[in-house]
Amino acid sequence: MRSLLPVLAFLTACATEAPPPAAPPAPPAPEAAPPAPPPAPPAAALSAPALTAPSVLEVDAAQTKISATGAKITGSHPVDFPATAGKVGLDGDKLVGLSFAVDMAAIVSDKEKLTEHLKSADFFDVGAFAQATFVSTAVAAGAAPNAYSVTGDLTIRGKSKSIVVPVTLTADAAQVSGSAEFTINRQDFGVAYPGKPDDLIKDEVPVKASFVAKR
Repeated sequence: MRSLLPVLAFLTACATEAPPPAAPPAPPAPEAAPPAPPPAPPAAALSAPALTAPSVLEVDAAQTKISATGAKITGSHPVDFPATAGKVGLDGDKLVGLSFAVDMAAIVSDKEKLTEHLKSADFFDVGAFAQATFVSTAVAAGAAPNAYSVTGDLTIRGKSKSIVVPVTLTADAAQVSGSAEFTINRQDFGVAYPGKPDDLIKDEVPVKASFVAKR
């Protein structure tokens, strides 16, 4: 019995002095997220050409609609211009001036492929000519009530042409509202893409516009 005591003491000492089990390896540190790109600079505010009039009202963009119809031999496509700014010049309730600016990069047609083609150099070349504008140079009262004949400079693709736009305008104490329908020739503005030889694009482009301006 006495001979076993040194052996037990040796085993007890070995168990006491045994190193603790190794800790599990630490998980790898997560990779650092890439730095966020700097915010894009704000786009320049769309602003219609200035007018000189006794009273100038800003058109409500949310209540403005400008559209056109592009046609070829086999059919036609609606084109909307949803980003606009406008001014209405008044003398009392009478229209004396009108101006608009259109963000051409925002145009939308009924087909995505056509929309992108319209933005290209074949048509409006929006990368080089970001805006189209109209500013009146003369306003004459028409024969019908609330009717006006508005002469002004229309600029598309950097080319300007004087056109005459028939405008109907109604006014009350809270607002004025107007509408117009007219036709332009796309060739006057350098929009000369012919289309397919067997499906040529028409030069005449009907345009419709309606707007509201709060007093």
